[in-house]
Amino acid sequence: MITKDEFLTQIQIEDWKRNEGRKKTSFWASDCLRPSCDIYWRWMDEPETNPIKPSSLLLMQVGKLFEQRIVEFLRGMGEIKDAEKTDLPVKDGQFRVEMEREYVPVTGYMDAVHAEGFPIEIKTHYAQTVDRMLENGQPPSDHYCHQLAVYMDFMGVDKGLMISANRANGNIFFSDMERLGDLRFRCKGYEFDLGKEYARFRRIMENNIHEHKEPELEYLYRPDVTAALLDQYKEDKIKKAIKGERVLCDHKWRYQYSSWKEKVIEKEASMRGVSVADLCTYTKEDTEFMMNYLNVEWRFDKNGKAKLFKIKVTK
Repeated sequence: MITKDEFLTQIQIEDWKRNEGRKKTSFWASDCLRPSCDIYWRWMDEPETNPIKPSSLLLMQVGKLFEQRIVEFLRGMGEIKDAEKTDLPVKDGQFRVEMEREYVPVTGYMDAVHAEGFPIEIKTHYAQTVDRMLENGQPPSDHYCHQLAVYMDFMGVDKGLMISANRANGNIFFSDMERLGDLRFRCKGYEFDLGKEYARFRRIMENNIHEHKEPELEYLYRPDVTAALLDQYKEDKIKKAIKGERVLCDHKWRYQYSSWKEKVIEKEASMRGVSVADLCTYTKEDTEFMMNYLNVEWRFDKNGKAKLFKIKVTK
């Protein structure tokens, strides 16, 4: 009988087979807002220092099946077009995006096209915090919005739809996107200029890929601890940082989920003239600042690690 380790290994093997020989030759729609270093390293076939774990690969595949089921429901309701019955480019049964912007190739795959002729992007998640965010009328993640905007730009339309589904509880949310003019878009109050991303793609191509030169880090893995930084994070994340269980990055996800996270850390440590260990460790002053921000009292053990959390009582 197959063991757990054999099962997880097989997941990695299947993923490797799917991507074997796949050479990055264009900027993907999903590259929007992705750190320039990540785009460069992917393009240059740099070995990943933090490949996706088998369990995460499995979750991603489950999410893809969830998305496909939503597409099937929409097709059965007559809400979307059949990929094979349109004039749009199709590859492997999916709507294919291939275009040139700012003199660089931009490609992608659209999840679906509405019967009225606008793109639909489907994203799944499992965090209740995302549910609460969407329930309160906030927009989907900024990089998802940019990705949908790329598809709207490709199709030359002024409308798009983002469907967000929680694969843990089945909650589903619809977010409309509109074009404000040229390459400016808006989704639930979040406005952005897609032209800035196209211009960044061109800079990466000309200054880095053509020159075989690594881009500079756009964000810091471990920036100085300030109130502005802590404002980005929930209390539980800050407490983990206080206990030495995580680092609060300049941006909540840009490097945290990078396939080259260790390489980013080494690059930043070298840039700042410190060791990797020091870069990934908060000083006692940093820890006290975070505790004061949360309004908690603390004690430190002999190694300077926080051991007690107690809400301060203010009169």
